[in-house]
Amino acid sequence: MLQKLREKLLGVKREPSAGALPDTGKRPKPPSPRTPERSNSGSSAGGGDGDVKLLVLDFDGTLTRAVKVRIGPWAGTASSQHTNGIFKAMSASDHVRNFGGTAEIEAMRGLFIRLRAIGVQLRILSYGHKDNIVTALTTVGLIEYFTEPGMQPGSLVFGSDVPPLSSSDEVYKALVMQEWMEELGLATDEVAFLDDDVNNVSTPAKGEDDVGVQQVLDPGHAHLHVGPFSTSIPWIEDICGLTEPEDDVAVAEELAGTSGGSPSSPSRRS
Repeated sequence: MLQKLREKLLGVKREPSAGALPDTGKRPKPPSPRTPERSNSGSSAGGGDGDVKLLVLDFDGTLTRAVKVRIGPWAGTASSQHTNGIFKAMSASDHVRNFGGTAEIEAMRGLFIRLRAIGVQLRILSYGHKDNIVTALTTVGLIEYFTEPGMQPGSLVFGSDVPPLSSSDEVYKALVMQEWMEELGLATDEVAFLDDDVNNVSTPAKGEDDVGVQQVLDPGHAHLHVGPFSTSIPWIEDICGLTEPEDDVAVAEELAGTSGGSPSSPSRRS
């Protein structure tokens, strides 16, 4: 199934991907179904150096609570195409609630600062609409973590209405992830993925109809999210090898909103 979808994707002329990372010279392995598990030693079979360089997040139900709204016969999440009007009319407090409240937003901010400090790029890959997602992230003050320097706000937000997902109805997240790895020269152990939909993560029981991202990543690098975003922070910290915030002076200063001095360089957990 993935190979057929891959052929469809490659057959569509696409713009170069935004958010280029330094070329490591590594290429991902061909997709093959795997059981999500990670060795205690943290070693990986993906051929990279084991440091995650790209973390891809879903939006509705992962970063947000996926509030359901209805317009006539249509029902969907707040960022879906049928709810654009209502979504754009949401107040700032509505958006904050949709993210789970101020405490959840601040937990996200703290995590994103720490990830950025160790060189992990963040992207959003969602079946919602990009404009809606950018509006939400801007409203709650998180858009900078999904924007490349010098680029338009939200340059690292990819919705169903923009390439590569808009290229075809049969372009699934697993194929997009595989294409990004190839374009950025990343190995299967240098990328991680978080989504609240099991179909986007792994459904091996479906056989050839499994379009989960786990097939194109190292074991354990695609994770099924459940509950508030903060419940998945420990997994992100582990898979990305994050140190404790207080261990890095530069990160601690940014979290505290301070500046000055000669902070030490951020590092990953060894």
